[in-house]
Amino acid sequence: MGYNSSEHAKVFVSYSHKDQKYLERLQVHLKDLERKGIIDLWSDTKIIPGTNWREEIKRAIESATIGVLLVSADFLASQFIAEDELPPLLKVARTRGTVILPVILSKSRALHAHIRARLDSYLVLPLQIKANASQLGTGPP
Repeated sequence: MGYNSSEHAKVFVSYSHKDQKYLERLQVHLKDLERKGIIDLWSDTKIIPGTNWREEIKRAIESATIGVLLVSADFLASQFIAEDELPPLLKVARTRGTVILPVILSKSRALHAHIRARLDSYLVLPLQIKANASQLGTGPP
């Protein structure tokens, strides 16, 4: 079964600006999928100066089919992420099935415990990964 590019995934990336280098690496790794029209990768780096940035983020979250969380101590310490990004992103996960993919950027026992307490129910199961990879033509049929 071929992939229909009109059904591209809208990927919202939530990250702390202190973790900008990780966002840049993620963008590099996903560039081929973006170029092929398989995904539409969105981060706040796409906000045009002079626009209402809060509304732009809100719209991107509401249209996301996948939410990638670049999780670090700085991510968890961010008041904006905790109050303005995570709640609506987790809401669309509950109500519309948006897939949440936490990417842990640093090892820490305290960080791990905090993540498990807040995001454990959103960790992707191996079967979901296989299904998504198969749809993209990159995994087993």
